[in-house]
Amino acid sequence: MNWAATLPAGEEVGRQLDALLKSFVALPAQTALYQVETLLANNSQHPLLGFLTQLATACHPDHALGWFLRGYYLLLRKQAEAIDALERAWRIDPAAHDILPSNLIDAYLRQDRLTEAEHVARWYVAHYPDQSGPLAKLSQVLRQQHRVDEAMAFAQAAKDIAADGPGVHIEYWYGLNNTLRFEEALQYAQQLYAQAPDGRNANVMLGESVARMGNWPPAWYLMQWDYRPECSFSVQLNAHPHSRRHYHWDNPVPDIPQWTGQVLRGKTLCVWLDHGYGDCILVARLLPRIARYVHANGGKLFVLAYRPLAEMLRPLVEHENGIVRDGLSEPADYHLSITTAAGIFQLSNNTLPGTAYLRASEAIATRWRNRIDREQGQRNVAIVWSGGPSHSRDALRSISLNDITPLLALPGITFHSANPASARDVAHLQAQGYAVRDWSAELSGSFEETAGLFCAVDMVVSIDSAPVHLAGAVGAPTVLLLDRVGSHLWGTDDARTPWYDSMQIVRQHVLGQWAEAVERAATIVRNALPDER
Repeated sequence: MNWAATLPAGEEVGRQLDALLKSFVALPAQTALYQVETLLANNSQHPLLGFLTQLATACHPDHALGWFLRGYYLLLRKQAEAIDALERAWRIDPAAHDILPSNLIDAYLRQDRLTEAEHVARWYVAHYPDQSGPLAKLSQVLRQQHRVDEAMAFAQAAKDIAADGPGVHIEYWYGLNNTLRFEEALQYAQQLYAQAPDGRNANVMLGESVARMGNWPPAWYLMQWDYRPECSFSVQLNAHPHSRRHYHWDNPVPDIPQWTGQVLRGKTLCVWLDHGYGDCILVARLLPRIARYVHANGGKLFVLAYRPLAEMLRPLVEHENGIVRDGLSEPADYHLSITTAAGIFQLSNNTLPGTAYLRASEAIATRWRNRIDREQGQRNVAIVWSGGPSHSRDALRSISLNDITPLLALPGITFHSANPASARDVAHLQAQGYAVRDWSAELSGSFEETAGLFCAVDMVVSIDSAPVHLAGAVGAPTVLLLDRVGSHLWGTDDARTPWYDSMQIVRQHVLGQWAEAVERAATIVRNALPDER
């Protein structure tokens, strides 16, 4: 087969692949693997590279480099099989490639195999003690184990060797935040931004540090590095995992320019959700202001929403003739991500009140009120103790069943689980005698159903996940159980947030230790909902 014929004329990589495949089996191992490595470095997206890396391991099964190249190729594509190839390379020769240890650590971290990741990271540091990269990698592993003081020590050591080494900036900044040195983290981010104002990490780190300190208008701009006007609509839509997962197109994404203040008379502006559910629920309070602006300037607003949120967002814009869809079915002249809009329209915790702005339909709210048993003196509390496991902070924010049970033991209260896919956990808790009901099947795929539940109960207790934003947005009395550091969205306050008037914050005193925080939350619930039976 003439592989080069499948590529555009003049494609050098295609000609190299064609020549390589014809003689690959006969090549000496080092020559063959060097050519695969070169092609992988020059064009990691080439469709034949998967076949080539597999062929390399078949022809040269005893060469660590071949297994490394196969694992590296799979790791770039976030495929779970990467770990098998990288482990085989490691067993043959840990020093087969200078980034083999780093790649194997990344593969372990993706599967939460933290003990194995630490073992490789410590080998990496022991064999390359004078390099900053291995120290930063060990800092990353320890950070994900919540060993924040140790992680900070290795990040500092990496910075002392080479402040610009791979991963050093981000690990040192994380270390400052995780040890609650927020002012120093802000100053460090400002230094990095001054050195590299066009760098992604510098912008995002400074944006999050500024936001944590409560200065939101500039924070929105800094954090939207992936949504710059020069980036095409299709590039921006693919910049965040949520938008990649939710938006599917039968046709190519239209080349719509980003709105940067152009005249809107006779034009349609598409505002689209671009981050996780919780972030989008928080920023959605801005939609009525955007709708009024567009309508007043003779334009039309089209909101491109994730399907589970679409129905709840519709009332925010329809009074200004805005429309909400969960697909790009409406032609538009301009586009704007909703968090970019937050910067343009100056969203801050001082410009919009923290009162309720979302609601479930009356039919859904009534159905949930009828579902919830209201026996004499019995109180009802919705509860969320875990989030999506793919979230980068899930290990920090989620609470184990053992740690949450002191709250569930409160007398006179029925707890209603709003956790995703929680039937097995709830059955386990019920078998232990806890008054917990599972609603995961009824709530699946619809935030409006969850809003109906939250409006029907007396109180909501939740970790930092999308449901807690929803509870605040509908005005339900809410207790947020927050890990010691918390997202930048929650600032540094230990009790209240200006985003939601109905919410109290209970923050950990020690990162990774929930017992004391859960006990304080139980006291708040007990005082708010005394046992009246």
